[in-house]
Amino acid sequence: TNVIHGASGYDWWIKKYLPTGVEDSSWNKLIGTDGADIPKAVAIDSQDNIYITGTKSESYFDWWIKKYSSNGTEDATWDKVLDINNFSEDNAVSIAIDSEDSVYVYGDYIDGNKNCMVKKFTSDGTEISSWEKVIDLDGNIVTCQDIAIDSDNHVYITLTYNNGSDTDWWIKKYNSAGTEDANWNKIIDSGNDDILHTLTFDKNNNVYLAGTANNFLTETSYEDWWLKKFTSAGVEDTSWEKILGDEYARDRLFGITIDSQNNIYCVGNNSIGSLWVIKKFIQ
Repeated sequence: TNVIHGASGYDWWIKKYLPTGVEDSSWNKLIGTDGADIPKAVAIDSQDNIYITGTKSESYFDWWIKKYSSNGTEDATWDKVLDINNFSEDNAVSIAIDSEDSVYVYGDYIDGNKNCMVKKFTSDGTEISSWEKVIDLDGNIVTCQDIAIDSDNHVYITLTYNNGSDTDWWIKKYNSAGTEDANWNKIIDSGNDDILHTLTFDKNNNVYLAGTANNFLTETSYEDWWLKKFTSAGVEDTSWEKILGDEYARDRLFGITIDSQNNIYCVGNNSIGSLWVIKKFIQ
């Protein structure tokens, strides 16, 4: 997904490339309304259908979900606009698909305060309303960040929230039926402002969390990369904690992925020279 600035606002722009790097011109799709439409995430199911989620703006922002076949044909039954709360700014931020091709969309909405929400749909687009999850922290939510699903169809969400003095990481876990795992209602606080961006899993469903923390390496307000590892049961592997950064730089970690050999790759930036950095770790 990408974002371009059109004559009347932002639009969605989707491109597809073959393994050779050649662009598939049938997939050069520009989608938008007269408002500011911003794509946030993309996911692919077992049949190579493509789901895209983000925001659609008319008078207010609403969640927007679209589905395409691998050849670029849109499934009109999946053109979903979700006005979570009338006359508020609602933003879908992430999407994930389980092994049964059920689709989970994660985002926020304003109801006096910002809240996080997860919605679940079957592959044919039917919403499973009994699965809806709302995280309401009475105005303390800062950002609803990411959703990911492990090989056992457990659903994890990440968010950043304000504890009253600084921001912390917060992770929740649900099984495929929607029951929350209390062992995974985790709040992680370095003692300063922390931002949790994303997570991923290895082949054993160990969980790797990636984000930033302030003041680990200095006494000044600079940010560092922060990675943590947990078992699927929620037990932390303290030997794996990684803190990386230059002493006087804003080093921000945004993405993490794992290959078939359980090598871990992280991407972020280093504000000294505005460098983008990729790091590789062994499990």
